[in-house]
Amino acid sequence: MAVRMVLDEIYRQVYGSSQEGVVYYDPWTGTRNHFFLQLPPGQNQLSLPELAGMCRAAFLPDQSHENPYTCSLFYQKLGGYVRFNYANRQEVAVFYEQGAQQAVTVMKQWLLSKGCRGEV
Repeated sequence: MAVRMVLDEIYRQVYGSSQEGVVYYDPWTGTRNHFFLQLPPGQNQLSLPELAGMCRAAFLPDQSHENPYTCSLFYQKLGGYVRFNYANRQEVAVFYEQGAQQAVTVMKQWLLSKGCRGEV
């Protein structure tokens, strides 16, 4: 709890106000891996928010955080999360722990089947 109070105070000093809503600080373990996919724009192509909604329905997250700029779906089985970057409208990032390769493979194949392109 003390660490969060310190981080909240730093945020307040830097940005001039407290952050509203759910606050999430991403820990880095040193054993976490990641990859990036791209959802290219095009006719009859899903939007990133639509893809995030489909992912949320297909793989029920343990926790989620969404705002106008990003949607993060957290999965215990990944030891990480899937982040949909609404701000740039194309980027999908998957962060996972080394031991979660089977779950990562399933998630990656699903994202590719929905129109995402290989690692950026």
